[in-house]
Amino acid sequence: MSSILRLREMFEDGAIERMVLPESPNSVSHLKFLVMQHFSIDGQTELQFQDPQSDRIYGLTCIENLSNKGTIKILRVQKTISNPQPIDSTQCVTTSLNSGSSSEHFCLPTFSHAMDLILRKGNEEYFKHENYLILIRE
Repeated sequence: MSSILRLREMFEDGAIERMVLPESPNSVSHLKFLVMQHFSIDGQTELQFQDPQSDRIYGLTCIENLSNKGTIKILRVQKTISNPQPIDSTQCVTTSLNSGSSSEHFCLPTFSHAMDLILRKGNEEYFKHENYLILIRE
């Protein structure tokens, strides 16, 4: 593929930007590099794309899923869990926001046993194969 690629980028803070690439990137990693360079983004990011047929947002794992004039969402990733452990339902966590100077406290929610098993399986799949868990309401 060597055609011009026009993209609409959505950021976590709600900002929307445009980006025009002289040619389509050959991989998701290449696109991620170009996006990070274009918008001067530091740190780890994940890309998601909006499916034009369903308007749902999915993790971008295959560059062929991205179309010209498509929409991607840029997520900043902060890996804070290195070894998943069961968490007490009353445990509170402190996290640093992007600015690095302020922090926020929040309590982790409790889930039903069935949801806990689904999430645990999703974590295992991510740590083994870096595949995302896609939940569908039933």
